Amino acid sequence: MCMGVYLAADSSLPLIAWDEQNPAFNVTELSEYEQSVRGQFHKPYVYYLGSYTGCSCGFSPDSNGGAELAIKSQEALISYVAQAATSGAVELFVCWEGDWQES
Repeated sequence: MCMGVYLAADSSLPLIAWDEQNPAFNVTELSEYEQSVRGQFHKPYVYYLGSYTGCSCGFSPDSNGGAELAIKSQEALISYVAQAATSGAVELFVCWEGDWQES
């Protein structure tokens, strides 16, 4: 089971495509099956934040033995959230994938 990190904002945020040839931090719109995570947020624009693993599991420092890539993903995550917050408050929600309605 994968970890999911979600971010919500009052305005649209830039997407960062997943690149399998160069795995790194990525930001995507919610998939159809993730739509229920919107219930965790008050803000209308909701995104999935992924790491070098493609999912959010790679934000964990002991994830898959890729310490350097995990650190780069963590730094990119922090930078992205900080930049998003320059336009106003943002909301974050972290859960196991599929547990979108859990609080």
